[in-house]
Amino acid sequence: MTPDIGYYIKSVKYNDTEIEPVDGAYSFAVPDSNVTVTAKFAQIPYSLSTNNNELGTISAKIDGNDTTTAHYDDTVTLDISPADDYLKNAQA
Repeated sequence: MTPDIGYYIKSVKYNDTEIEPVDGAYSFAVPDSNVTVTAKFAQIPYSLSTNNNELGTISAKIDGNDTTTAHYDDTVTLDISPADDYLKNAQA
């Protein structure tokens, strides 16, 4: 099984028994009955960091909310605020 881009395998079970991967592979001994295999996937969280200093601040937002974490295909908006004595677009 291969997760979609931006996702990872969170858990794999056969019937109600959790399977742990060994060297990246999931395996189990088939019992003398039917088996139902289920997999759960979760989004990979990506850290967002900004470099704020005396010249100004940058904050990352998703849907208008400050965030330090994003997921694949999220739209991140940067709010850039220069310090009082600096311009966003310096022109000579």
